[in-house]
Parts: sequence; structure tokens; C-alpha cells
Amino acid sequence: MLSYFPNYIKEKFNVVSSEEWQEVKEIRIRNNRPIIISGFDKEKIIDYEVQTEDILRLVENFSDNSLYKVQNEINEGFITIKGGHRVGVTGTSVIEAEKIKNIKYISGLNIRVAREVKGCSNELLDILNEELGNTIIISPPRMW
Repeated sequence: MLSYFPNYIKEKFNVVSSEEWQEVKEIRIRNNRPIIISGFDKEKIIDYEVQTEDILRLVENFSDNSLYKVQNEINEGFITIKGGHRVGVTGTSVIEAEKIKNIKYISGLNIRVAREVKGCSNELLDILNEELGNTIIISPPRMW
């Protein structure tokens, strides 16, 4: 995920240890504010004030330099990047017929780091096996 960041920003991430990177859940990027990395026992504030150009460069990197390719996702408020990570997008919305047509002036990004949670369904799996047998569970993301 860090490969999306320009080197001049990645250099500032040295305040986060490799052990802490294993626990990172979220990276918040806001225009004219420092980057905040959270997920371990505390948050780390990165000594770098994000500029509009930084946000635009990141969005270009997230979209493989094709904003058109991710425009529908941006209109939903997020971009999904390699590894299943989700990038929330905030800015000024253009609304047409009660639907978001576009988000312009992107002012913030919130990267949610995807992680495998081993064993999280063990209890449910035991119940399903005992009571229902073969079962498929289908749901939108984060609808548990």
C-alpha cells in the first residue's frame, strides 16, 4: 500500500516502526493537515502538512493514472485499491437528481487497511455446521 505514496512523503513515515505497520488500520490524509496513522495502541502524527497537490497525486496513483476508471467508485465515496484496501474520498459533491454525479475539490482521503482476521468466524461456523449444514453467506462489505 505504501507504494502509492511519493517518496518525499514515505520518508516521513520512518516514525512508524515495522511492528507498528503490522497493526496499522487507517491512514488519514486531510488538506493542510498532518497525516495521521492509527491502529496500534495510539495514533502517530506525521510531521508533514498535506497539500492539495499531494492528494491529487495520491488519487492519480490509486487510479493507475485513470480517474475515469474509478469515477463510479469515487461517486460512491471510496476507491478500492490492490490488496482490498479502501480509500474513502471527501470533497465537494456535485449532486444531480438526488445522486452524487461527481466529487470535485477532493480535500481528504482515509485509507482503511484490509486485514485478515483469523478465527473470527469459528464460533459461527460451529453453529452453522450443527444446525444448517452446507451454507453460503452473502453480504455487502462490513454488514456483519
